[in-house]
Amino acid sequence: IIHAVHIATFIASASYFFPIMGGIFWKRATTQGALAGVFVGATLQIAMTIFDTIKDPVMGVPYLESIHPALMGHGVILSMALSGTAFILVSLTTKAPDNINLAPFFKEAAEELYVEEIKTIDENDVEYVDFLKQIRERKVGERAHIHLEVSTSAMINWSKFSEELNNKYPVWVAPSGGDSLYRLTNSDMLACVKITRGNTQTEIWFASEPPADMMESQRRELYIAFKEIQDILHDIGVIVDLEKNELQS
Repeated sequence: IIHAVHIATFIASASYFFPIMGGIFWKRATTQGALAGVFVGATLQIAMTIFDTIKDPVMGVPYLESIHPALMGHGVILSMALSGTAFILVSLTTKAPDNINLAPFFKEAAEELYVEEIKTIDENDVEYVDFLKQIRERKVGERAHIHLEVSTSAMINWSKFSEELNNKYPVWVAPSGGDSLYRLTNSDMLACVKITRGNTQTEIWFASEPPADMMESQRRELYIAFKEIQDILHDIGVIVDLEKNELQS
């Protein structure tokens, strides 16, 4: 049994080590690279384990280890090395992930995404100025609380709405279920724009709790989020109206 556990550990290590670690720490990692690393590592490790088991003497040093100490553990080091090589090479030769996918995990990507998005906002635009008047804001300690309520012209099929929103704007996800959707543009979940159902089926509430020194930038992101929601609802034949709120600071 212990030997079987060792074999399973070797196969898992050879398959997943580089794809997991690379996915966490390397921005250039891609899905295709991770799949290649898993496939190469698992295939090679399984093949060498079978070969080593067949060739193993009843008593003595395992066959592969007798060839070279680096091949101990059914050659797991070699399998990991080739898995990592496949992961890196395939990642570098496939399309790099977009900042919209990297932003929740890498601060630099979040900053680049923000710069890209705010270029689309004209701060002198009448619609944007009117939008700002509807936001409710307050500061509590080191955090700001930004809130916006909108009403819709018809009841919303929230499940369909969530699916359409994620399909068109993948940055919107529902980590805790369909009732709350987050616009994951940085690793600070509190700062991310969140939408939830309001008191009725024709209300949507927007909320964000960024650090107090990020209030200005978060207003812009809230506007971008609002425009994305408005766009999706328009596609399904629903009109969005801003609730009349007075700006509070």
